Amino acid sequence: MSTIETLRKQESKQLMSDARRLETVAKHLRQQANFSLTKKQSTRLIKCVCPECGYTARITHIWLDTGNVTCPCGHELKAQQ
Repeated sequence: MSTIETLRKQESKQLMSDARRLETVAKHLRQQANFSLTKKQSTRLIKCVCPECGYTARITHIWLDTGNVTCPCGHELKAQQ
């Protein structure tokens, strides 16, 4: 067997090994992508409505906890669940 043939066989084995590693990585990445797509994100903004005028706003939990969140007409906004 010539040196060139030996080198080609070694290259071929290395390429096959690299291809197997890439397939493993690709499979792992696909699983991670599927997991992140199915993960549910929590709601950060709560819908609040003025009972008098119907004004609607979305407000964070922090602002709702501080209290006294009012609409432009002056009435307190009520959180909708």
